[in-house]
Amino acid sequence: MLLSKEAEVKIGSHSFKHFKSLGYKDLHCGMVLTVPVEHLSNETGTIVRVKCDICDKEKDISFCSYMKSFSTFQIYCCSPSCAQVKNKMTCIQKYGVEN
Repeated sequence: MLLSKEAEVKIGSHSFKHFKSLGYKDLHCGMVLTVPVEHLSNETGTIVRVKCDICDKEKDISFCSYMKSFSTFQIYCCSPSCAQVKNKMTCIQKYGVEN
């Protein structure tokens, strides 16, 4: 689960185009901007606060790592032991069995 509501982003050439397309004005490369996490691109390395959906442990990770983990079943797992739950779901979805 994503706990952060906002994140600070340093504007670079890729993020400049992204935020310009979202309607942000007066941008320049190198500036730091505070934006809602909904406006972050899935590839950004911006650090966000997340909570494991299995064990409720909180940690700080990059937004792209969170999105990669969260994308399939909308469950974030903080460790390999927590990921076993998600692995079972994947096996059931792909092969129809738990193992």
